[in-house]
Amino acid sequence: GDVYKRQYQRRVRGNQQRPMESVTEPLNSHSSSFLTEPSLPSSGSTKFSDHEAKQHQHEGLPDFSVGSGVWLLCSISLGVAIFMLPSLFAKTGLLAGAVLLGFFAFLSTLVMHLMLSTAEEHGCRDMNDLAALVPGGQLLVSVSVITTLLSANAGHLQLCAAVLFDLLSWFIRGEYSEDFEFNSAHKLTILVIFIAIALPYTFLDDLSMLKHVGKAVCLTCIATCVAVVVSCMVKIGQGDMASGSKAPPTLPGSVADLFRAMPTVCFTYCSLFPLLFVYKSIKEARQDPQIALADMRRAISWAGVVQVSMYTIVSLVATATFGTEAGLKNSGHGSGNVLYNFPCSNYPVTALCLMLVMVIVLDYPILLFPAVNQALKYKPLAGMQYSRHMWSVLFTVVILAVVMLIPDLEDVFGLGGSLGISIHCYVVPGLILFKTQHTIGGRLLGGAIAMLGTSILVVSTFFILAK
Repeated sequence: GDVYKRQYQRRVRGNQQRPMESVTEPLNSHSSSFLTEPSLPSSGSTKFSDHEAKQHQHEGLPDFSVGSGVWLLCSISLGVAIFMLPSLFAKTGLLAGAVLLGFFAFLSTLVMHLMLSTAEEHGCRDMNDLAALVPGGQLLVSVSVITTLLSANAGHLQLCAAVLFDLLSWFIRGEYSEDFEFNSAHKLTILVIFIAIALPYTFLDDLSMLKHVGKAVCLTCIATCVAVVVSCMVKIGQGDMASGSKAPPTLPGSVADLFRAMPTVCFTYCSLFPLLFVYKSIKEARQDPQIALADMRRAISWAGVVQVSMYTIVSLVATATFGTEAGLKNSGHGSGNVLYNFPCSNYPVTALCLMLVMVIVLDYPILLFPAVNQALKYKPLAGMQYSRHMWSVLFTVVILAVVMLIPDLEDVFGLGGSLGISIHCYVVPGLILFKTQHTIGGRLLGGAIAMLGTSILVVSTFFILAK
């Protein structure tokens, strides 16, 4: 223990002699690692406050508790994708949906524990350091980060455009319906308005002015979840719940439904992204590195419990209430979004939908920021005077193309999970474990995790595109 402590103290002194890196300035353009930045993908939103992290650091992190770590790990995952889960349950069945949620909660928590141990053993400070342990790992991390963030922003804009159009229809006409066609011209007009608001922020080297947006997104999503559960419980209490032909199935109708659901569920478990950032904050708040490690492990475990509990409650309650129509209500233009199962006369849900539109539009530059930072590490635009502007515009064009060409919200988030999360949270960690584990069992586990991520990448992407 004394030897370990002296080694840790030497590392701390060494860190103090180096210039401060992005882990202490997470929204600075010089950031080299996406995983040290606070604005990460989650089920569709950014999740922890860089201002809060800086404040803790400047104060010596005296109050950075296990609860703070749980909040940061959970908030990265709690986003609008949670409102897609009831429609997945309606297709895959209650039992299969619950098993998927529980399985990926366990697996993501296990991977985080193993990555934490590997980072400690090899002295890795962020995911890029970990990825460097395997050939091509850093490139895979960069690609997965960019893919995840672009798909998250595309899903956000898809959801916000449809919700805003339908809210305007309801406000002007007194109702919203598919009879009021939401055509490509309408969608593009709304998207241009959103981009006009958000794009200028993407040109900035410092987004500290948006420091509270991530927290606002997470809190709004939590409040909306509470409103959804309470509204459903009221309907169930009144005897108005799914039954007969509308009762949800127990098992999926096909293997394709199961594989299409898996990447969206993966999207809701992405706490691996800020893992080492949170661990660094906890270590700086503790005098004893062994205590810090134990506290971090508790934070990881509790974060997994909190996430799976919230997802399961929202999904089961909404699916029990609406059955096969959960997220598939034939009114408005929100296919896959369970919020459309509630009439606009449900003012708490309606008001929170409007709030989601406002905070998510401001979330756009924060999500795009680390993707641009990843791209700036590579040629040909790296080092040019307006390289940040060029990458921001290029990524925005790609995002708009995805929104216009892929109308299904579930597919947008599903592709983000299959093309991004699968690589970052399973393929790369699995390869790292396969190379670094000292036992045959550990290497086999790493290989199995990498194979699972690869199957999601290949098979789920195939079924989503084939749809």
